[in-house]
Amino acid sequence: FTECPERSFFHPLHSRMLTSMVAVADFCHELILSNRTTTIREVYYHFVTYFRHQEECNRVIWELANALKMPRSALGLVASPKGWTCGCL
Repeated sequence: FTECPERSFFHPLHSRMLTSMVAVADFCHELILSNRTTTIREVYYHFVTYFRHQEECNRVIWELANALKMPRSALGLVASPKGWTCGCL
């Protein structure tokens, strides 16, 4: 949204971006209210049936942070470090 001022909410792809941003903003609002943070990957898994792939979710988070003129961390979102493991090794 920040790059293309000619976007129209009547176009299906543009309205999908708006609804995605609202959904992620609501998720972030709940994070902030509960004084928690989470990873970008967790956001994708929370909306796994909505987003087609991780990159789409990342783009929405980037657009939301840009539109609000705040860093991603202010939304309660952090990048997950590479190499995390869990369970018995």
